[in-house]
Amino acid sequence: MDTKYVEIAVGAVNNRGNVEELKNLYKYIRPNREIYRSIFLLDESAPDHFKNSGTIKDYKGTYSLDKIIFDIDISNEIMGDSLVYQATCAFVEELKEMGVSEEDIRVWFSGRGFHIEIPDLFGFQESRNLPQIVKATIAENFSDIPDNIYDKGRIIKIGYSYNSKSGLYKTPLQLRELFNMDYLKIAELAKTIRKDYSHPPLGSPEVIWNSKIVRVAEVKEIKEPKSDDYTANVTCIQKIYNEKDQVGKRHIILLRLINGWKRLGLAKEASRLLGNSWSPSLGEEEIDRIIEDVYKWNHTGYSCSDVILHKYCDPLCRFYKNKDWGLEIMNVEVLNKNFIEFMNQDLDTSSFDLQDIYKSLKNPYRFYPGELAVVIGDTKVGKTAWLQNICIALKNMSILYLSLEMGDSLMYRRFLQIALDKSKQDIYDLHYNESNFELIKNSIGHINIITVSPEIGAIKELVDELRPNIIVVDTLDTIYVDKVYDPFKKTEKVILGLREIANRSNTIILAISHISKGASRDYLDVHSAKGNSVIEQKADKILGIEGDKDISDKRFIKSIASRDEHSFALTLKFNYNTFSFKELERINSGYSK
Repeated sequence: MDTKYVEIAVGAVNNRGNVEELKNLYKYIRPNREIYRSIFLLDESAPDHFKNSGTIKDYKGTYSLDKIIFDIDISNEIMGDSLVYQATCAFVEELKEMGVSEEDIRVWFSGRGFHIEIPDLFGFQESRNLPQIVKATIAENFSDIPDNIYDKGRIIKIGYSYNSKSGLYKTPLQLRELFNMDYLKIAELAKTIRKDYSHPPLGSPEVIWNSKIVRVAEVKEIKEPKSDDYTANVTCIQKIYNEKDQVGKRHIILLRLINGWKRLGLAKEASRLLGNSWSPSLGEEEIDRIIEDVYKWNHTGYSCSDVILHKYCDPLCRFYKNKDWGLEIMNVEVLNKNFIEFMNQDLDTSSFDLQDIYKSLKNPYRFYPGELAVVIGDTKVGKTAWLQNICIALKNMSILYLSLEMGDSLMYRRFLQIALDKSKQDIYDLHYNESNFELIKNSIGHINIITVSPEIGAIKELVDELRPNIIVVDTLDTIYVDKVYDPFKKTEKVILGLREIANRSNTIILAISHISKGASRDYLDVHSAKGNSVIEQKADKILGIEGDKDISDKRFIKSIASRDEHSFALTLKFNYNTFSFKELERINSGYSK
C-alpha cells in the first residue's frame, strides 16, 4: 500500500504547510496543544511539494479519503450549544435511516460542536479531482445540517486536540453518551483528555452508495476552446476562458464566466470545475461563493453591451449582429451587484492614487480603470517630464508609453534620469558597465515605449496584445487618424477612440494635450485644451500644469475638472538637470499664482 500523507498544523491553525504520514499523527498529541490535519490524504509527491512551496496551492498529486467527516459547529449566535446538540442527534438519526450501522458511526465532541465520522461508503477513487467530486456528492446526498468542508485545502482538528477558543478537547463519545447527555455535561467531560474511552478504528464495510457519487469528473473532458476553434454560441465567454486568469480582474471576469456558463445550462459543479481551472489562484472558497451568488440571481445577467464582454465580440457569434444576448435592464439587484463588483476590484494593480505619490495632498485623488485623463499645459513647461515621473512611481503597474514627439533614446535616458535621480552624463557613465543592466531593468522595466504614431485602430490592437494597466499618449494631436484631415474632427475621433479603449479594456489612459493659441498662459480651465470641446465633454479628469519655464523652477499642478474627486493644487520644484519633480511643503486648498 502506498504511503499516505496529510498536511498538518501544530499549535495554531496558521502553522500549516508541513506534511506527515497519516499513521504518525498520534505522536503530536499533547495537553493544551492544537493539532490539525487535512481532510484529504495526499500521495507520495506531497513531501517534496510542500518542501518547495509550503502550501497546497499548485499541488499536482492525487487526493484520497480515509473516512468521511461531517462537521456540525457553533458558527454563530443563532446556532448555539443547545441547537448544535439537537442538530447532531438529528443528523445521526439521518445517517441510520440512510443505512449506516451504529457500529460505523463515530461521534466526537470538537470543543465547539461535533464531528461525525463514518467509513467511505461511497467507494471514492483516488484522483486529482476528488475534492470537487466529494464536495458535490456530499451536497447532493445529505441535509445541510453539517458544513460541507470538502475543499482541497481544508484542515480539521484531530482527535484529542485542544480547542483554544473553548478551552476543551476534541473528545470521543459513544452513541449512547451522545443521546443521554446534554451539551453542558459533554463539555464538562471534554475539559481534560479522555482516557477511559477511545473509538475503535473504522473498518472497511461494504460500499453501498457508489451509485450516489456525483460524476463531476466528466466535466474535465469538456473541450477547452482554442483560438481557432470557437463555436457560434456566445463566443465572448469562450475567448475569456481561453485567456485564463487576469491578475487584478479575476473577480469581475469570473462573475461573467460563471453567469455565461449558467445561461448555457451548465450545472453548478461543471461551473465550479471550470472556474477552478480558469483561476486556481483565486481559491476554491471564493469561487464557490461567486458560483452560489450567480446561481441565485433572478435576472439574466451580463449582455453584449457589457463593458468587458463587449471587447470580445466576434462576427462568428450568433448574437453578434443584433447584440441581443440579454438586454441589461439594471434593477436594484443588478445595480447592487455592479457596485459590489466595483468595490471588490484589486485596485492595487489596476488604479493609483496621486496622494500616494505626493503626500502633501489633503485628499485622495485616484485614477480608476476605464478612465481617460488629459493633462494640458503650455509648450515645454514639463508635461511629458511630469507624466514620466508618475510612471516611474507606479512600479507595480504595466505601462505603455506612446512617445510621439521624442525618440526612444531621449525618452529612455530621461526615464533613467528621473528613476535614478542622475544627470545626463551620469546615465552615459552608467552604460559603460554592462553589470548595471539589472539596476536599469528594476527601475523602468515596467514601461514599454512606442515612438511611431499608430492609427487609432492600431492602438486597440496593441492594448489587446500587451494589456497594460496604463497607457500614456504624448500627445493627442500626434495620433494618426486615417482619412481625417480636419483638426477638430481628428481630435474628436482620437478622444472618442481613446474613450472606447479605456472603457472596453478597463485601462487608465493619460493623455497630453497642448493648449489652444487663445488660451491664457496664466490660468488654465476646461476650455484651454487644443481642439474642440470634446476633451472637456469626454475626459474623466483634466489636469493642468503651469509655470514660467524661463524664470522659475516652480511648477503648479492642479485639477481643472474631475467627475468624482476633490480639486487640488500642488506646488512642485522641477529639476532641469534630472527632469524630476520634487514636492514642496506648501499646498493650497485652492489655486492662485
